[in-house]
Amino acid sequence: MCSIAMPVRSIVATQRSLRPSVTPAIECHGAFVGPVEDYIPWVMARVAEYDSMQHALSTMLIDVETTMARAETYFTGYHLRVLPFGRWLRTFWGRYCDCFELRG
Repeated sequence: MCSIAMPVRSIVATQRSLRPSVTPAIECHGAFVGPVEDYIPWVMARVAEYDSMQHALSTMLIDVETTMARAETYFTGYHLRVLPFGRWLRTFWGRYCDCFELRG
């Protein structure tokens, strides 16, 4: 599976651990900027706020150079909450900019 998709897949599946899909790094994800270890509990608390979520990845551009790769991936996220007065759907659009390194 593509490394870009793993964090999204883990979040949508509401798994309790994203650790297998991320490496030690600084995460800059919207309202959160900080170490990955702090990001995991933060994002799981956000996931718990919604009844249903769907994320779609599209338009990937990957530039590979020897042991490094830079990727730009666009996404659309749908987050649904069922409230006493009805349903509330938040739609997000954005772009992931990632840098990958072959190690070991």
